[in-house]
Amino acid sequence: MRVKSFPGARFCVVTLIFLAFGATTGCKTKKPADDPSIIGIPPATAYLGVEYYYNFGADGGEGILNYSLSNAPSWLALEDTQNKARQGIIMRGVPGITGGRRGGADLGETKDITLLTTDGSRVGVQPFNITVETNDLALTGADIVEGTADTDSYKSADDSSCALPVMTGPGEHTYTVNEYDENGDFVATAERTSPTEPVIIRISLDQPSVTPAQVAFELRSEFDPNVCEEGSVVTPPHQKCEYGPQNQTRAILGQDIVGWGNGSAGDLPVPDYLVYQLDDAGEFYTSGVITLEPGITECYIRLEVIDDGIAEDPEVFTLALTDVREGMVSFGNGEEELVFGSEIRDDEPSASLETELGLTRDVVNIAPVLPASPADSPQYVVRLDGERDGTFRVRLGSTATSSAIVGLDYEIQVPGDGDTWEAGNELSFPEGIDEAYFRVVALGSFTNALNNDKFADIVIDESYQAGREGYAGSAGTVLHVGINELTSGLIVGSEPDFVPTDMAVGHDGHIFVAGYVPATRQAEVRVWDRVGNPAFGPVVLPSVTVAEGNEPVLAYAEKFEGADEWSRRLAISWGTDDALTGASNSGGSDLVTVLLKFDSAAVPEAYVPVWEIQSGTSGDDSPVWVGLDSKYTVFVSGETSGIWSGQTGAGGVDSFVQRIDDQEEGGGLVPSVAWTRQAGSGLDDAVVGGGLTSEGAMAAGNTSGGVNGETQLGLKDFFFYTASARDGNLNINQRGTEADDPLAASVVGDNLIWLLGNSQGRYFAQPVVNADGEETAAKELGRETTASQAGYLLRYSLGGVFTGAESLNDVDDVSTETFTEIERFDQAIVVGGFTDGDFIAGGGNPGAERQPVLVGIKETLATTGGESAELWRVQPVQPNSRIVGLANYRNDEITALFEQGSVGSREWGVVLFSGDGRQLNRFTP
Repeated sequence: MRVKSFPGARFCVVTLIFLAFGATTGCKTKKPADDPSIIGIPPATAYLGVEYYYNFGADGGEGILNYSLSNAPSWLALEDTQNKARQGIIMRGVPGITGGRRGGADLGETKDITLLTTDGSRVGVQPFNITVETNDLALTGADIVEGTADTDSYKSADDSSCALPVMTGPGEHTYTVNEYDENGDFVATAERTSPTEPVIIRISLDQPSVTPAQVAFELRSEFDPNVCEEGSVVTPPHQKCEYGPQNQTRAILGQDIVGWGNGSAGDLPVPDYLVYQLDDAGEFYTSGVITLEPGITECYIRLEVIDDGIAEDPEVFTLALTDVREGMVSFGNGEEELVFGSEIRDDEPSASLETELGLTRDVVNIAPVLPASPADSPQYVVRLDGERDGTFRVRLGSTATSSAIVGLDYEIQVPGDGDTWEAGNELSFPEGIDEAYFRVVALGSFTNALNNDKFADIVIDESYQAGREGYAGSAGTVLHVGINELTSGLIVGSEPDFVPTDMAVGHDGHIFVAGYVPATRQAEVRVWDRVGNPAFGPVVLPSVTVAEGNEPVLAYAEKFEGADEWSRRLAISWGTDDALTGASNSGGSDLVTVLLKFDSAAVPEAYVPVWEIQSGTSGDDSPVWVGLDSKYTVFVSGETSGIWSGQTGAGGVDSFVQRIDDQEEGGGLVPSVAWTRQAGSGLDDAVVGGGLTSEGAMAAGNTSGGVNGETQLGLKDFFFYTASARDGNLNINQRGTEADDPLAASVVGDNLIWLLGNSQGRYFAQPVVNADGEETAAKELGRETTASQAGYLLRYSLGGVFTGAESLNDVDDVSTETFTEIERFDQAIVVGGFTDGDFIAGGGNPGAERQPVLVGIKETLATTGGESAELWRVQPVQPNSRIVGLANYRNDEITALFEQGSVGSREWGVVLFSGDGRQLNRFTP
């Protein structure tokens, strides 16, 4: 702490002036001096055991200035003031040492210290305060990874740092471990010798001390071998104690971490400033003393991490500074010790579980269904990641929350000799092999009295592997495997009995199918349970007919009400030329919307009406999509040739989004239209779908004009928008290429919308090029003409930002693909439709018949033109068929509604698929 001062100069000048007639001489006298004054203010903070000094300057006064200090603490004094050669003065002292070695008694604030300067006649005064604080220690450390030396974290930079200890290990450490049998019971102890790698904990001092500081340290851990797994009836030592849940993340001193390995003396010598000490049992070096010499502000405590060959979770330990043996340093804030926590990450290879397509969910059947089909016993993959030497093993198990019971409902199978499989739960990974396979197979003893399909969540059995050498760690993945019981065909409609038009999967896997009876044009909802039995009896709907082209659409929602209670709702909407009882037709086709609730108290249980409402314009109004939000508010998206109340019609056919609220009245709920928003281009726009958003609901469709004044881009563009209130501007997103871009369906989720269409083109994402010709991170939609019609899938944010595309064409680009259905499934998008050729190579369609196709695509889609996000595609061999509906059963099964046959003799059935496209049941019973 030093400030240089420059005292003011005082002088006399003699000036000679020569004139033509003589000369005049004169002396310029000095200006009267100012009063003496002190230049600068000394630092307000001093530290115990740290030299404090300040170099004052002064100005003013006559002649040499003298100085004095009053009301100063005993440790602070001025240097000898008899040095007349300079006009500055140094104030110096060491709190706690000078002035009587008062130690901590010098802590605190001293106010109104006065430095006085005088020239003998005048005086200058500088008052100031000084607070003496403790000189605090701090601890920091780098990431610690087992088997890796900490060689780059710190480098001794200058004279204020200790020399780095030797870090070029490895060291060596010998210790004793417990061995346990299959049940975790203690068997014996065994001696192990393992390599160690050095790591550093940095100890820093706030200010350089004038005296050495000796500080004691020790390693600590909350590991307690006598604390056992909760609920277990075992006696320590036991695996469920030493490696139980309470101890899994706690380092074992002497086995995971040590101060100095007992075999490390040759490779990791101890630096002079460190002394290691044995623990209370005299076994391991887990404590010691570190010395910081005067002037040192950074030093290093070297520890050693033991590479024990056991797969472990990250383990926590602490290093504590426990006692200041010598010197005037502190742990800060009056603490009696300083504790630093750190974590050891494992270096053993980790194992992850997934399907062969890299997914984490799947389903198997309870019995064989299709000859030579893998649907009943698919293979799953265990992958090892990380460097390793030698053979590692993996033990498989299941979570306690699994509803299926291993050994009773299913078994895990591992490869046997040749191509055989055998019951087992361990896989071996010789060096150089990073993948192994297993199966989950339903047993003949399988039973299920639950309402839902049973499932097994397969995991790495960490509770067994804990503390056992040669086992890989767990990457934390869970492979969810459902067990499907619907293996026969399920016919849900046929002409002329019942024509399905929409489908949803609800609670406990119930399949809800909306449609109408051709002879009467009456709307119906029919329900089957998860194994294909009719459920809930007839669902009562109003007896108003279904107008041609205005077929019913359906939505299901459920909400947890607490205390294991759920509420459940169905919404159905269709167009009618009739009128509900007590209502009148507005002209043309009106909307009829019905809300139903599940009544578990009814005998039998049933979905019963909550309310029904008719709404419409003077034109034709057609629902295309209906949805229920988390509060059971009903939204409908569709088309109208009229004008909704409070709206302006563009002419032709417009799109609309309608919200229906309800309120209590007379002991029941009465519905009312809260608002309807309408948008159009003046031409006949078409709506293909809708979706719920965080603010309201959406409509998506096609236009050959400009919706609400938007710019037309091509022959047929697509558009989408969100409606959230009765007033305000609609943010119309009109997008497309210069060609025809007809849509067929859409799905919404996570503030994104996926648009499905069909065109004679390949769609792709390409970088936006800026004005300088440089590619940017933004994407734009590209299109190339193809020889045949293909499907396409696009992804946009709800605000209209394009993020990805995928084209869905046959390999040879010769057949016509038509995709009409879309559904989100786990982290994928599943689309369905039909083809008249071979959508997959060797699709088995030599007669060019109409056959169903189903495709799974990563929900991110492709973000560049040269890549594909497609996961799988299937083309079931079923003549004259197509997929007309898709639904999702708890991300276990894709539920597909198939239509087969020709008009007048059509039949509709439900076919289930796994998340990777394996067919689970037959088309026909």
